[in-house]
Amino acid sequence: QEARGILRAQGALPATLDGAAIAELLRLVDDGTLHAGTAREAFRAVAAGEGPPADVVARRGLAVVEDDFAIADAVHAALAAHADEVAAYRGGKVGLFGFFVGQVMRATGGRADPKRVQSALRATLDAEG
Repeated sequence: QEARGILRAQGALPATLDGAAIAELLRLVDDGTLHAGTAREAFRAVAAGEGPPADVVARRGLAVVEDDFAIADAVHAALAAHADEVAAYRGGKVGLFGFFVGQVMRATGGRADPKRVQSALRATLDAEG
């Protein structure tokens, strides 16, 4: 999608998005360093000429947060900040789960591993319910 947007706007991909850069971005996604959201941001930055993908990821802090303690802290903070929603969730409004995922992702700057966030949220909401 990002490439299509650039192609529509500019008529061609910038030279900074050569085969090597695209391959590196794909490798970073494949090895778990980036997830979809951070990969889009890295793609746009590389296209804008901010440097090669690894440099962009390091400079912008885009690497996925996989630290379970950091994720747990963000989960507890999000739940503490939204006690009414927690009560509603535990009362049967399970549709709020996505809201909690969003709150944790926002707290981690969108860098947390979404699967780890969901797992930590489920464990915490079930354990404290």
